[in-house]
Amino acid sequence: MNRKEQIYQTLYSAAEQGFSALFREHPEHYYYAALIMMDAAAPCITAMSEEILSRLDPELRWSYGDSPYTGYADKRCFQDVNALFQKDVWSNELDNETFQRRVTDWQKIMIKVMQSLSENGIFNAYPNLFRNAEAYPPKGDFNRKNAKKLNSPAVFKKWFADNPDMEEEPQISGFREVWHPTMCSVTLIKPLPAKSLAIALRKAFASPLNMGEFLKGCEAPPFVISAEFRHREAKEILSAHPEYTEFLSVQILPQKTEALPY
Repeated sequence: MNRKEQIYQTLYSAAEQGFSALFREHPEHYYYAALIMMDAAAPCITAMSEEILSRLDPELRWSYGDSPYTGYADKRCFQDVNALFQKDVWSNELDNETFQRRVTDWQKIMIKVMQSLSENGIFNAYPNLFRNAEAYPPKGDFNRKNAKKLNSPAVFKKWFADNPDMEEEPQISGFREVWHPTMCSVTLIKPLPAKSLAIALRKAFASPLNMGEFLKGCEAPPFVISAEFRHREAKEILSAHPEYTEFLSVQILPQKTEALPY
């Protein structure tokens, strides 16, 4: 078995087990399912159902970061995928060109896996399900092309109406306000029970780490998620998500007193 065949077989087996477990353990009305690679981290599954969406803002209909099913069954089903990805992609011996090429190989195999899952009936119970193989942040028209390839014209059209522009995420700006708001540090103090929670925390606190680095940090608390974050925004996040407080320590930093430049 060559390298690409091994990746395909390993990823297909994990995705089949993961989606089957999700649909069996949470029998809901699913409208979205995908294999997703976040910042060159190992692929995982994600999905959304009408039941989950009913508890969210409708604008989050396609938001993998707000789905509790992102990374579902990762520890049960994706251990071999994570180990193989680490060995194949994150080897210290790879130069940048080889690294990028291998990431692209995995992304192409994700498409093939989703096609095979569809052909083998994994999604048959959900005839109007939108399915995809996705990369985040999006690279060019990768996500859109895959969506068109993996779905019927009617299903693709419905998704595309909500996602007309699939562009790369803007870089986090380094701009600092001339006034000095109260800042705080945000530290993970205990292990997280699910990968989906790590994804949500990374998004909420705008971590500059890629997903692979962030997940690795979460495995060994204490882990500084943000060394400097606006305290007002941190309070708003914790107020909206009180479940985060069990895992986080928020410490106010000394107030800066430099003179304003005028």
